[in-house]
Amino acid sequence: MAVPCAASVSRQGRLLVVDDDDLSRQLAAIMLRDWVLDVVSVGTGQEGLDRFIAESFDLILLDIQMPGMNGYETCQKMREFERTHVRRPTPVIALTGTGISQEMERYLASGMNDFLVKPLRMKSLYGLLSRWLTVSPVMPVAKSSSTFSKVLSEEEVPLVDVQALEILRNELSRVPGAFENILTLFLSDIPDKLRELQSALDGGHPENVIRLAHNMKSQCGAVGALALKDIFFKMESLAQKGHLADVAERMEYATALFAQVSFCLQQAAKGLWPNH
Repeated sequence: MAVPCAASVSRQGRLLVVDDDDLSRQLAAIMLRDWVLDVVSVGTGQEGLDRFIAESFDLILLDIQMPGMNGYETCQKMREFERTHVRRPTPVIALTGTGISQEMERYLASGMNDFLVKPLRMKSLYGLLSRWLTVSPVMPVAKSSSTFSKVLSEEEVPLVDVQALEILRNELSRVPGAFENILTLFLSDIPDKLRELQSALDGGHPENVIRLAHNMKSQCGAVGALALKDIFFKMESLAQKGHLADVAERMEYATALFAQVSFCLQQAAKGLWPNH
């Protein structure tokens, strides 16, 4: 069955995206662009709370792990404001980079209604919007692409997940240059975060190490950088256990791995794929 165009939606919905990761916010905005939606994007829990108090929204996408006021605290303050000002509850969706079946009770207890696992994908995002918006959005049809044709055998562990990257390219294809811009943002942001991570390790700040490793893990997932995502996952786990020395031992490897990923994604942004 043909999918109707986005213009057939009769009224706009207003979405608030609260996420400290710039790449995640831009990715969400691009994916939502072809739906008839008004998207407001902010980078901290406090900014999200301020916009929520000042304006009206139909749906809120709220990242769980943010510095300062995290997603739980932000949602609790939103619910408190709704109760004291007799405002209709706005659906709040948790954004998380981890499997959350075990965390569902905590999300519900803090006032959230549903969850969405990052990295964002068009199909899951559309399903969520269809459940929670009064008027269901119309999902755009992604253009097909045959740019990435390399097939990896089951024995290989890919540096970059070609299939995930192709899906991302297809999902962003309706916005000219969006795919290339997302890859460029990733490639420019990770080196800065690696430097921040080294500073956090040098200063002995485990909370910052955990936050940065988690953030980079999420970003790698968004662009299909599987090997790099795995090393940041391990760094996050080690930091959560207080093993900062073990995290530090992996910094050189992570930096070298990023150099390889960087080459692959630069080629992908040009519509090419390295022969390896």
